Amino acid sequence: MAENEMLTDVTLTQIRDFLHHPYLVKDDESMDELVESIKERGLFSSQGLL
Repeated sequence: MAENEMLTDVTLTQIRDFLHHPYLVKDDESMDELVESIKERGLFSSQGLL
């Protein structure tokens, strides 16, 4: 780790959503389809099946 970097431990209860978060996950029909697809086929990457 660089000299000007530091790590901070946080608990899950300290993490909050905020408006316009770039990584918003929608728990909708599309997400349900993705979950089922992963259950059936697994995850694929350039390194192979995960």
